[in-house]
Amino acid sequence: MSEFARAIQKQDTVVTVSDTSRIPGGNIGDIVNVDTVITLTNPEAQEITLVLPTITGDPEKAYLRTIGEVENRQEFQSPVDLEQLDAMPEEQRKKLEEKIEILRQQWNSTKEEANKVSLSTINLEAGGQELKFFMQKEITPTVTSEGETFEFSFIAPQSNFSVNQGRFTMSVIIILPKGASLYGEPIAISPEGIPAPVLEYNNKTQNVDRHILQYSMQYDPVFTIRYRY
Repeated sequence: MSEFARAIQKQDTVVTVSDTSRIPGGNIGDIVNVDTVITLTNPEAQEITLVLPTITGDPEKAYLRTIGEVENRQEFQSPVDLEQLDAMPEEQRKKLEEKIEILRQQWNSTKEEANKVSLSTINLEAGGQELKFFMQKEITPTVTSEGETFEFSFIAPQSNFSVNQGRFTMSVIIILPKGASLYGEPIAISPEGIPAPVLEYNNKTQNVDRHILQYSMQYDPVFTIRYRY
């Protein structure tokens, strides 16, 4: 992994938040999209395997999945036909229903465990290329006496890769929904002893009415953003 990391030239992330919570009949929460592009040069073709956790509330799990990564959507199927079950005597039917429910719980538990960590293998060609990653997450507001507050955290641009010690750049642009305003200061926490990211831009556009933040850095901090309408 370290040899691969040294080939990285730049990493850029764009975070766009959509105001889906304000659309009548739409989502309860807003949708956060994180798109990352990694530009690299590779001396020779090689195969790498990435650990891609599913989207959770833990920013340390990176929130990132490769394009084409599909969540396990399989559903439990009873081993007994429902019509056959209904035709059985009540006592026998209840015993089988209890066994089926146990199987269902075991199946769901196994499915949940399997979805926590996914492995993805990527074949890298020799020469210059780009890798593109994305995540999407719905965030719901926290309601207090002061109103509704939205909050989300993420690591950027790509914590699945080792930190490059050579010359390369990393940037993050965060675009809040139209009409939203920052609630408090944005937080960017780097590991202890690591330089904090530089906030290059922090303002709301006059015509489009969207708040934009832009950072530059050399390492992977955890960003936390809060906003209100």
